[in-house]
Amino acid sequence: MTSVISSSVVGLLYLGAMLAVPQQTGSPIIEADELKQLLSSSDVKVAVLDVRPLAQYRAGHIPGAIHVDVRRFVSLARKPGGLKDKQGWAELVGSLGITKDTKVVVYGQPLPYAARVWWLLRYVGVRDVRLLNGGIRAWIEAGNELDKTIPTVKPAQFEPEFHEDLLATAKEVLHAIRAGSAVLLDVRSPAEYKGEIVRGARPGHIPGAVNLDWTNFVDENGRFRPPAEIKKLLAQVGVKGDKPIVTYCQSGARASVGVIAALLAGYKDVQNYFGSWAEWSAKPELPVSR
Repeated sequence: MTSVISSSVVGLLYLGAMLAVPQQTGSPIIEADELKQLLSSSDVKVAVLDVRPLAQYRAGHIPGAIHVDVRRFVSLARKPGGLKDKQGWAELVGSLGITKDTKVVVYGQPLPYAARVWWLLRYVGVRDVRLLNGGIRAWIEAGNELDKTIPTVKPAQFEPEFHEDLLATAKEVLHAIRAGSAVLLDVRSPAEYKGEIVRGARPGHIPGAVNLDWTNFVDENGRFRPPAEIKKLLAQVGVKGDKPIVTYCQSGARASVGVIAALLAGYKDVQNYFGSWAEWSAKPELPVSR
């Protein structure tokens, strides 16, 4: 994946990232039947993370699933320097019994919360992270049972290796809109995009961004649409894959759904502007369109 910083620097940065950080492999999502097979294998270490509210988790969860308070992830990511805090991520991810080589499956409602945890785990260096397509509903509909047993988690040693190529910063986004070097995909609602609903310090959107509400990427059951359908939807708003794609929303959660959708559609150069509109709109020196 390339960066959106500048065309002259991209090659060196990308090569450095490839050499320094092992790349993630496989699809960003997993189906319920695939997860069941993984859990039945004694040769694979799998960590299933349930990011639903605690009461829902206690009422019944996928067997062996660990409850995750998504606020811990958000708090660490949002604090100044949080996305560079090696000790913080080592402690948080390690407390879940996860190493870089653990296969991780995330599920929960609302979908953007689960997607945000999925993206953050990829960013900090977990090599194989998948989102359960359709969530716990898909698990149940596949004929699988739930469990109320709270598993004991043995902490693991986790050493973060940040995937800078997955993250876009405000500075990089500003360069991208000036240079026309990336497609900015705003996955908020049309009303937020137009400035009719104001959730940040200022109304509107990043200049040049195209808008496609994240809900278009999933069906009525919360399952991602087929890749060809997603690719068609993206093409209709001007996302064709000829440039790197940068997704954003209000706070990085819905943008993470956009990352998954773009990857499913076959695009490789996809970044998350995790600071999103909350950060951009709060910086008066940055341009805004309506």
